[in-house]
Amino acid sequence: MNASSLRPQTKRKLPLLIWGLILIGLLAFLVLRVLPLAQAWQQTQREVTQLEQKVTLLKSEKEMAQKRLETLQAEFDAAAEPFLAEERQLLPKNFDVEKVSKVLEQYSLQLPLLDPNSTLWIQNLSFSQGRKEPGEKFARTSVSLTMETTQKDLRTFLDFLQNGKLTEDFEIGKAQGRISPAVYRYLTENLLPLAHIQSIHISEKQDSDLIDARLQVTFFSQE
Repeated sequence: MNASSLRPQTKRKLPLLIWGLILIGLLAFLVLRVLPLAQAWQQTQREVTQLEQKVTLLKSEKEMAQKRLETLQAEFDAAAEPFLAEERQLLPKNFDVEKVSKVLEQYSLQLPLLDPNSTLWIQNLSFSQGRKEPGEKFARTSVSLTMETTQKDLRTFLDFLQNGKLTEDFEIGKAQGRISPAVYRYLTENLLPLAHIQSIHISEKQDSDLIDARLQVTFFSQE
């Protein structure tokens, strides 16, 4: 076979070789470059999906925690309300002259009903203008009381002024029908503001267990 007959076959094989090299190069590019990028993209997609799931889970947990917090806050408010209501009465925003007058009046009227030997007749009750000195956190209202009473009833009354609590006799009297349940409820639900006994003057009566007492009391409020 001569050289002239081999030349066309060589020419035909040359394009096939070039295309083969191109395909091999393309495959190598796909394997070495594109495939890693595709794998990295898939991994990134999986991580994004996982993060989205975590975010959704965190949002759900946050909502559950918020609802639980609201429930606990409601339970706390319900449990604390009686104490907060009592605190608001012990240190009211403003001093209520009408309320204090009525509480003292109702208290004094119940004593003879509980014990015929008890007496607390308030003869005079006067209030000064409330004042709040510069730098002080609380306002003060001075109250003067003049009364006819007994030593025992005076001591009980002083305790009532300072702690606002009724004696057990009131509860027994309510149970036995000697005092009105409505009056008992009023006295237990309407507490006096915090008080400080400034002074006590006592004059004994001759041939009597009764005494004349004059009290100077300071009540506190926020304003």
